[in-house]
Amino acid sequence: MLSLLGVARCYEQMSELKKAEEVYTTILDRYEKAFIIPSVHYSLAGIYEKLDDLESAEKEYARIVSDYRWSSWSDLAEKKILFLKSTS
Repeated sequence: MLSLLGVARCYEQMSELKKAEEVYTTILDRYEKAFIIPSVHYSLAGIYEKLDDLESAEKEYARIVSDYRWSSWSDLAEKKILFLKSTS
């Protein structure tokens, strides 16, 4: 799982955003119960923001807030939702 995360982040750094999206989605499909899943949702939301798909980004952030309230990513996701709503 962590090696896939590294691959996704490499694609993201190379601005291969669609490839990064595919790898993040694969991680979510294969490892849905893993401790790192909230951060993967957060990274995927960031990809959607870069692709100007703000609706999908907001859905990913909202999922973190609703499904992973225990995670420190939840507070960041709430702030991102507020930011997205303020810019639209």
